[in-house]
Amino acid sequence: MALCTDQQLAPRVWAGMVARSKADRGFASAVDAAALAVLEAKDRAGLLPR
Repeated sequence: MALCTDQQLAPRVWAGMVARSKADRGFASAVDAAALAVLEAKDRAGLLPR
C-alpha cells in the first residue's frame, strides 16, 4: 500500500510504481501481494460491498 499526502505528487508516485512493476517482476509480485492483503483485511472487517 502506498501513502502519499501530497495531491500534486501522487500521480508521479503512482506512475513510478506502475513503471517499476512493468520492469521488475519481483516488485510487481510485492505490489500484488500488498493489494491482496489490504483487500483481505477489508473483507474481514466487512468493508467490501457484497
